[in-house]
Amino acid sequence: MTWDEQGRWKENPGIPEIRRARGYRLYDAHGNRYIDFYQNAGAAMNGHRLDGALRVFKATAARGLWAEYPTVWKGRLERQIRQLFPFVERVFTFPNLELALSALSDYFKRPVRILETPGADRESRDMEGIENLGIIRWRPFAMTQGEMRQLIEGKFGEVFIPAVPFPGNFLPVPICRIRGGSFEPLASREVPYCRSGGTSPVLEALLVKAVAQTRELVANPQPELWKQFDLPGIERTGPFLRFCMDGLEYEGFFTELLKHGILLPPPSHGVRMPAIVPGEYDPGEVAPLIDEMRRRYGNG
Repeated sequence: MTWDEQGRWKENPGIPEIRRARGYRLYDAHGNRYIDFYQNAGAAMNGHRLDGALRVFKATAARGLWAEYPTVWKGRLERQIRQLFPFVERVFTFPNLELALSALSDYFKRPVRILETPGADRESRDMEGIENLGIIRWRPFAMTQGEMRQLIEGKFGEVFIPAVPFPGNFLPVPICRIRGGSFEPLASREVPYCRSGGTSPVLEALLVKAVAQTRELVANPQPELWKQFDLPGIERTGPFLRFCMDGLEYEGFFTELLKHGILLPPPSHGVRMPAIVPGEYDPGEVAPLIDEMRRRYGNG
């Protein structure tokens, strides 16, 4: 499923039914293999089967730690995030993005929206003329060094939300407060903790694992893989690829590449959602994409 232009859910057009996923490769019901440049909109930047994630899930669940009670995982999560972001002072977790944004809106007393890039317009007005507060969502390799300095210095606000890569949309959502900030979620007086702001320890344990693997991802960039896509018709930022084509052209491009075993972000996202270079691939798997770009735009 994905979003259409009106913000409604719709099926991902053209994506086959996936029977198995391993690393950066997907396998459909007919045994066809695809190298994944979509990566669940970035959630699978660490691959589709994270090392040790299933073991962590089983071990936590086997102890009966399903209920939203306090456990050691919150402290471990905060330590992992502080190692990833040494400038972070506090970490608050919420069961989903909706509750996280609600907590931010309650605290700042105005509507809040996610900014996927620091360069986006940081404030807009809704129909009633109320300013929306933009909250940065950090993604691995998506920010320049200058933007990271601004994040550390609080130029983008006192909080940000790290998009921790993990396939699927069921992990808790952390809000990070940088040093000197004062954000503190307002305690709910109407709904019991375990049914409102609590997060399952099973999912907290998976989030800790995902943050640890994100630290490894950030510490080990792979520019030699990314540079293979410095091609005419592509704007590259780290592993993120933006195709210089309109929506109709992109639809045909997506379909053609799918025939060659390459999955790009689905056309319903248009060309605004960047493709992501897989963390591992064989030259032959990506050759159809490279050849097609050269055919369309020349050798640059």
